[in-house]
Amino acid sequence: MNSGIDFLKSVDATLRPVTQRQSQWLEMYARYSKYLDDNKKVPTQKRNLQLYHWIARQKKLLHEGCLQEERRTLLEKLLARIDSVRAEQVAVANCTSTTAPTGEQKPQVRTLADSAARQAERSERQPVRQDDLWNQKWQAYMDYMEKYKRRPSKHHMEDMLMFNWFKHNKKLFNQGKMQADRIPKFKQLLDEARDYQRVNQHEYVDSTKALGAE
Repeated sequence: MNSGIDFLKSVDATLRPVTQRQSQWLEMYARYSKYLDDNKKVPTQKRNLQLYHWIARQKKLLHEGCLQEERRTLLEKLLARIDSVRAEQVAVANCTSTTAPTGEQKPQVRTLADSAARQAERSERQPVRQDDLWNQKWQAYMDYMEKYKRRPSKHHMEDMLMFNWFKHNKKLFNQGKMQADRIPKFKQLLDEARDYQRVNQHEYVDSTKALGAE
């Protein structure tokens, strides 16, 4: 029997997955939950890359309001568990560091490598805020148009990340689902993008220059 369906029944017997995609989502949810139970720690890029990327994507979709209601409810419970597991890790670490060992205690010597490892761990626990990440991508898109005098294109592989970011945010904007504080900046980006009308997948023209030529 599909373990995703089994897990859904264990959460709420009245719910049923209606698609294979939903069942796959529940399978990943169950795997992540089991990892927390078995390891008492959160998956990282080194220990379990697939789970690490999965939870990162779910957080992004949750922040953007793109999750279905059932998934949103389950994910919020999982995020609460993650916070609890991390709090327990900190408590155990603090308890260990304050426990005096028997016999003579040797002074700890911290190396640059130790400091770098601790900094990386702190950065992992405190990811970049979604608003900061959005602003970085907005600025990158604006800089791209300023430099190349064209919009990123789906026909250029190197443009795909910016192209998909713009497409997703334009959809949110048109549907009225964009965060209110992002709307003014995105309108500014749209105004700039309109100055570069696409002729085909290989050629763009600055419409302001075209009008001046007439």
